[in-house]
Amino acid sequence: MNAPTQATPTVEKKKIAVVVIHGMGEQKPMQTLRGFVQSVWQHDRNLFKDLKDPPDHWNWDTWSKPDQLSGSAELRRITTARARDPDHKGEKGKRTDFFELYWADLTADSNWGDFTKWFGALLFRNPFRGEIPPRVMTVWMVMWLFTLALLFSGLSTVWPKVVEFYQHDPLAGTWLGSLMTWRGWILVTVLLAAFGGKAKSFLTSYFGDVARYVSAEPRNIKVRHEARQRGLKLLDQIAASGAYDRVIVVGHSLGSVMAHDLVMLAWSEAARSITMTVGSSLHQAFRDCEIAGEALLDAAGYTKGHAPDIHRDDRGGQCAYGRSSAAMDKVPDLRDTYRVAQRKLFLELSAVQVQGPDQKRRSAWLISDLITMGCPLTHAEFLIARSLCELRVMVQARETLRCPPVFEADEKLDLHFLYPNPKGSQQLQPHHAAAMAPTRWTNIHDPSGHVLFPFGDLISGPLARDFGPGVTDIAVCIRRPRGWMTWVGLSHLFTHVLYWKDFIRNAGGSEAPPDHVQVLRDAINFLDEPEVEARLMKRSRGE
Repeated sequence: MNAPTQATPTVEKKKIAVVVIHGMGEQKPMQTLRGFVQSVWQHDRNLFKDLKDPPDHWNWDTWSKPDQLSGSAELRRITTARARDPDHKGEKGKRTDFFELYWADLTADSNWGDFTKWFGALLFRNPFRGEIPPRVMTVWMVMWLFTLALLFSGLSTVWPKVVEFYQHDPLAGTWLGSLMTWRGWILVTVLLAAFGGKAKSFLTSYFGDVARYVSAEPRNIKVRHEARQRGLKLLDQIAASGAYDRVIVVGHSLGSVMAHDLVMLAWSEAARSITMTVGSSLHQAFRDCEIAGEALLDAAGYTKGHAPDIHRDDRGGQCAYGRSSAAMDKVPDLRDTYRVAQRKLFLELSAVQVQGPDQKRRSAWLISDLITMGCPLTHAEFLIARSLCELRVMVQARETLRCPPVFEADEKLDLHFLYPNPKGSQQLQPHHAAAMAPTRWTNIHDPSGHVLFPFGDLISGPLARDFGPGVTDIAVCIRRPRGWMTWVGLSHLFTHVLYWKDFIRNAGGSEAPPDHVQVLRDAINFLDEPEVEARLMKRSRGE
């Protein structure tokens, strides 16, 4: 009698990890992540197209499980069924795990003083010294109008008492006196009394978070440190688990600023363990990325090296807002070439095994993509620096990410992302700010006008101007398809929180996703399909 044949055990493929970082406000744990997963995974039928054994779970095969990597009992990991394998039709491929980096609890003690201090610092910028970007000039003027209205409302309330006490009106007959006695201030005061408390609570809850994170004030240092350490710990745990071969970091609003910081800090740590010999496949992948990056920077008119051509305290016309180059029409094609080189470099790095801080072997680098939505870094010269000149110096000094990275110059003045380690050694090592060599950066934004700024997303905008021509900026136009706001012509009003809103009512139907959701899905590209990347690049050109 023949012995029963034992089935060959199926080797589970490594998974994809998507780390989602929520934006400002009193966010609840998992609030952002659930809506995000629903739009980019559960409603995307293409992920399971032509599977021989299609999933039959009621919510398209996603499960909420305890998250043992973040260390928080409030958070859960959303895991999925295996999507189709793009290389083997009808077969199952990889699973995806979604994690939320939750940090709202760290800024829960933000107060009115945090907001007003930050607001005042923005208010008292000098527009004649280049400290107010053209993109926010209208908003800055509106900020002043509201501030003056609040000031005169208060003064007009107490001014009659002052005149009565001194029995003399020194402003009588002047324009200022007429302004102080304008009867409309009574209505303004009533409105401020009625809505002031709610406005104060809103500004503290939302923009207080911005003030705490972007301002390096002594009171904020601990919050900034704890938020970043929480993110770095999560990324480290994902890498140490050995269960993943690709990590995608997605940030929304203020969370996109944090995502930028985490990728920069994670790379600075990982780069210490990455070494290679001249002529190796890894070195060749870096070299291809350097060549593609140098051509892209030349075409866009960027400084390639780290020596700044301006100083932090330069103002006004010293730093031009525009980029001019006879080869600018070549930038989209050169960006495509650079992204291809980035992808090849990532695959090389993810296959390299290094020793991690826990003394265990792990992949050298797993973050393939940084995706930002509604990113306020478009206003970095206003929110983070004091002028465009200072921001340019920060980028050149490698205090922020740049895509392609700032180059190192060797003894022959050739430009590289690598340097000998130690000096004179045959071993090469990437420098600490070269994260955007293996990591692609896609920035999705909904443009708003300078005057009609409430329509669209004023907080967001393009990033390539300041953070490098390798950033793929994609402009979308988010419109609500139904509801009272659509009926009264306000479908495009304040779209900052709608980047992953697909508006689909029937998850099992064939309704096509709106453009902004399709762009987000293509940017993530779960199946890593070249045709999806090509479609994303075509969309970035507005085609």
